Amino acid sequence: MSDPSKKDQPSKDPHQGSQGSKDVTSSPQKPTSQSKQPHSKQVGGASGKGPPSQSTGTSSGISAKLSKEEKKKQKAERRSQKKVETGKTGQSGATPGGDSGQRKEGGREKGGVSEQMKSQAKVIRQIREKSLSQSEDGKKVQLFSHLHQYERTQSLTKSLGVTSDLPPVIVRLAIMYSSGVICGSNSRCLAMLGAFKKVILDYSTPPQKELSRDLQVTIKPYINFLTTSRPLSVSMGNAIKWLKLTITNVPLGTPENEAKEKLCTDIDEYIHEKIILADEAISAAVRRGIIKNGDVILIYAHSSIVTKCLIDAHEEGIQFKVIIVDSRPKMEGHHSLKKLVNAGIPCSYIFINAVSYIMKEVSKVIVGAHAVLANGYVMSRVGTSLIALVANSYNVPVLVCCETYKFSEKVQTDAFVTNELGDPNDLVPINRRHGNILSGWKDLTSLGVLNLTYDVTSSDLVAMVITEVGNIPCTSVPVVLRLTQMNN
Repeated sequence: MSDPSKKDQPSKDPHQGSQGSKDVTSSPQKPTSQSKQPHSKQVGGASGKGPPSQSTGTSSGISAKLSKEEKKKQKAERRSQKKVETGKTGQSGATPGGDSGQRKEGGREKGGVSEQMKSQAKVIRQIREKSLSQSEDGKKVQLFSHLHQYERTQSLTKSLGVTSDLPPVIVRLAIMYSSGVICGSNSRCLAMLGAFKKVILDYSTPPQKELSRDLQVTIKPYINFLTTSRPLSVSMGNAIKWLKLTITNVPLGTPENEAKEKLCTDIDEYIHEKIILADEAISAAVRRGIIKNGDVILIYAHSSIVTKCLIDAHEEGIQFKVIIVDSRPKMEGHHSLKKLVNAGIPCSYIFINAVSYIMKEVSKVIVGAHAVLANGYVMSRVGTSLIALVANSYNVPVLVCCETYKFSEKVQTDAFVTNELGDPNDLVPINRRHGNILSGWKDLTSLGVLNLTYDVTSSDLVAMVITEVGNIPCTSVPVVLRLTQMNN
């Protein structure tokens, strides 16, 4: 009699080998561990049909390709299942562990915060897609295609639902930014800090949470919403960094009312020291050592600090004249002209295309700044670099009035990498005898309208930067930044 163990063993192995080869070549399932073992390949090769090396080679190649495809399909299925599961748990408010009641009693926990942030992010994403059209008609300039193309086609608040978690003060501020009611680096920063001060006063810390951690999570979507209305200025970015650092430094266990009062006091001190007192110091430096009797000062567009310096110098009894240079589309020089004339300062008003004719009469050029970069370059209203070039050709010194909280650690040598684009339709209205020649510019495939907001002026064209810490050259900006970081 034959041994039953020896009889079963050879009949079992070929059967497994043939099944393994059939499964590898026909079924799209993942290969089993038996098909990967070396003895199964030998048995399958001996069973049949063709040379062993060819069958094993083709089967292994096909199995490798199919395994990669199956892995991709399985990963996609897992992701879709996770999305469905998270959506169900978010709607029901329950967790797999059954602790939904504890989470509801415990206040706004991680699940609630994540759902709130998801809803706010969805609203902001809808606003970016609908309200801020990124040149859907394809009329964008290719050289600046990496920048946000601000061509408003819909109201900023149309995508906001009734149940939006955004505070009214933030929504109102975003509308004022986008419509141009609030413009200028100082004005925008002051308005933003005032809005966040109201947000902090209305804020209440959830149970089992710390103010220093939860408040940062709360204000983050508010900052993103303000960015959708208009990109943040350098002054606003520095103020936000300071505010987040101040919130982080709130000691753990501090009572809520005391912490909120301390944060509001810190905001008031920041405004007083970085903006108000800084402007006073810059104004004192200008009227004591810069402007003299008989000077002819050229300014460009509108800068709050430059206007303040000129009015203070006139009130101190210094006799001088001012030439205001203006340009389209915002025509901000009208604000400077109105303020200076009301103060009793003799003024002249010209457009930027005539600056080369008037520069020979100018003794000093004083301009403001959007930011001063770490390499000494000055970012300001578009047209400033043109005026600086003309002044340099006539040997007229160019002075920049700028607070140190506008100093940036970024390095930039041109206005192409980082800039802000305005609505191209602002450049369309042109009063001509034969009508508006740019009214149908979108229908012309060979015409693109570019509305840049800022330009960059080289440090070689700037004689001095007047700050609250003194009159410094552009090359000293990194030193001021380093000392500011050490003090903080």
